Amino acid sequence: YYSPLYEDVARGADGIVFVVDSQAERLGAARDCIERHWRWLRQAGRDPGRVPCVLQCNKRDLPGAAASFLLDRQVNPEGLP
Repeated sequence: YYSPLYEDVARGADGIVFVVDSQAERLGAARDCIERHWRWLRQAGRDPGRVPCVLQCNKRDLPGAAASFLLDRQVNPEGLP
């Protein structure tokens, strides 16, 4: 539904802040979302490696929050700050 909007934003974005849910059961959805954004950047003719991006892990205080090393491994293989 929002794909055309995100593609337009990808064309002109100065940077991207990914806010992901830290709950272990949401890691797959977070990774899918980041991969979609990389795809939209490529479709907009941009190199994802050249667009400033950061990763914010939300809900770190909840009991079901994944360990930091797991978040990095499953959601952040690009090594975003």
